[in-house]
Amino acid sequence: MEIGLLRGTVTLEEYTEIYSVLARQTIEVLRNIFGPDAVDIQHVGSTSIRGIKSKPIIDLAVAVRSFDDVHRHDDALLEAGIYYRKQDVPDQQLYVIGGGEIRTHHIHMVIYGDSAWNNYLNFRDYLNQRPEIAQQYSALKEKLAAQYPNDRAAYTAGKETLIESILAQAAIWRKLGADQPGFESEQHGYQSGVPLTEFDPDPKGLIDPATLLAEEPRVPKLFISCFASHSFERLREYLGDSQELGVFKCANHWTPYYKATWQGMEIGLVCAEVGASACVGMFEEVFALGAETVILYGNCGVLDGSINDLSIILPTSAVRDEGTSFHYAPPSREIPVNVRYGALFEQMLQKLGIPYHKGKCWTTDAFYRETAWKVQQRKAEGCICVDMEASAMAALAALRGKNVLQFFYAGDNLDAPTWDERSLSQIVRLEDKDSVGLIALEAAKRIAGAYVAPAQEKLS
Repeated sequence: MEIGLLRGTVTLEEYTEIYSVLARQTIEVLRNIFGPDAVDIQHVGSTSIRGIKSKPIIDLAVAVRSFDDVHRHDDALLEAGIYYRKQDVPDQQLYVIGGGEIRTHHIHMVIYGDSAWNNYLNFRDYLNQRPEIAQQYSALKEKLAAQYPNDRAAYTAGKETLIESILAQAAIWRKLGADQPGFESEQHGYQSGVPLTEFDPDPKGLIDPATLLAEEPRVPKLFISCFASHSFERLREYLGDSQELGVFKCANHWTPYYKATWQGMEIGLVCAEVGASACVGMFEEVFALGAETVILYGNCGVLDGSINDLSIILPTSAVRDEGTSFHYAPPSREIPVNVRYGALFEQMLQKLGIPYHKGKCWTTDAFYRETAWKVQQRKAEGCICVDMEASAMAALAALRGKNVLQFFYAGDNLDAPTWDERSLSQIVRLEDKDSVGLIALEAAKRIAGAYVAPAQEKLS
């Protein structure tokens, strides 16, 4: 395979192991030239990240104690076809391989232990352990390459925001123990030295909800649930007579669950617990009692102030900023949401003419730690709203082989100088929120395969 690219242009190629072979060959040349003056030499940049597209140029980072240790070897480097270009960025010196206008290698001279050296390694190692983020980075590069095939400066500038976000994530990941013993595990996959990331793929826990609830009545296969107690009771009243099947028992309260029949369809009903841990614990029991599908809706905060109060939001993925999901799915920054019924729900909204927003959500289990800095970080990576359960419920569904359709109605606005509560309170705009319950019922009919007529009535 030939490598190299005309200066100033952008062309991306598929990843190949040949990049690693070529990098090792050049590293050997550099080691012979620098000797002990090179503390370390590493293959970095996109060609060192498995599975992503990159410019066919090998990037290497050479760590030295001072730049004097570099320039004393300039003659030997030149003889080997390695040319000094400039200080391309602060605290780095750039050397290249390639005659004329074609470049095959970029060799970055950096000070060992400085931020530039750490960033090169953290970026590479983090993306190799987080393929979903690596693919996000790759997709952005493809988009920019199509826009700026002959303007590398614009292409590079377009990546800066995402690169900064990834570097921030990678630095935290490294500090949490990515370089500690036990970082890799053949049985359980990635481990970082933090118990939260020690995922066990065995679906069986020592405490089994199916065993605990073996004597309880079975429930309908389809459940509808929301988080606001006022809205839940109004929905239950709208459905008419409902039968209480039992209660989910907690140390400080009991939550009843019901069965109702609506338009010939049997539906389970329960008011959902708030927060990832409590919510997942409840639906572990719902699934253990025989449910196969849960339609779950509730309020969310918006990170985009243009999303109007009470607008419908369909999450497509969730940033996992809570702890529960890491016990149900391998570590990753994001998790897909609404895998089974998201398209069906979106088609329903379009057919009924219901406006909606679709995008990534940020799931956090620390309501009072939604800081301004974190809001900006989540917005920068594409989140349009914030909730407390979505990522954990998606992980539960994946592990148990069940279906969860989750959607939100917009509430408080965090995309403002000061927090705007809007309709966050569950006792305001109740009739408008009733309409969200009708949307859940319409989704239930489609999931059940029944004919769906446009919902025009209001709950009383």
